Amino acid sequence: MFGGAAVIGIVLGIVTRHWGSSHRRLALVLWAQALGVIAAIVLPGINGLLLAALLIGGGFLCVVQLSLQYSRELAPHHARYLAGLLTTGYAIGQLGGPLLSWISSLLWHRLDPALWVAGGGLLLAGALVMRRSPT
Repeated sequence: MFGGAAVIGIVLGIVTRHWGSSHRRLALVLWAQALGVIAAIVLPGINGLLLAALLIGGGFLCVVQLSLQYSRELAPHHARYLAGLLTTGYAIGQLGGPLLSWISSLLWHRLDPALWVAGGGLLLAGALVMRRSPT
């Protein structure tokens, strides 16, 4: 489900590439992913998992594509440097996510607190990206 949604998401990203600015589209995708994370918390059972897989998976590759596009708009002569920064940020998230999940499970015996942090982080990221405009 997640992989299929990722493929559909990237196709939608390509089709809508001329609609609005890249930073606004990136913010919308980040907010959609946040809704997916929150859906996994508030909707019980398979329905929450399916909605989460569609929203998170659908934006997975789009976030990468739009982040790289927006970074090229902000600093066209530093694309390699910014790609490295984006990769570093992704790696930090890949390392921090399981650590946060472990702490959440250790302290509260559930993943909900870690998911709320993840959803909040995505909402904040979308808000930060939305405030910026390409120079």
